[in-house]
Amino acid sequence: MTLSNKAPSAEDIAIIAKAAGVPVTADVAARIATSIGPAFDGFEPIAGTLPFDLEPATFTVVQNSVRK
Repeated sequence: MTLSNKAPSAEDIAIIAKAAGVPVTADVAARIATSIGPAFDGFEPIAGTLPFDLEPATFTVVQNSVRK
């Protein structure tokens, strides 16, 4: 699996799905990779400029503070 800002390949999708416990056929992995590719392409100009690494750590805190 490649780690980059480029869209994941069908092989990447298959690996991620298997790790999540939802294995997919090669055909389904290819369809998923094709369908999410444009989203990755759209974010390419700003890739690496947003603090996405902070999001998962703070999301729950922010959500819980809003609910109170």
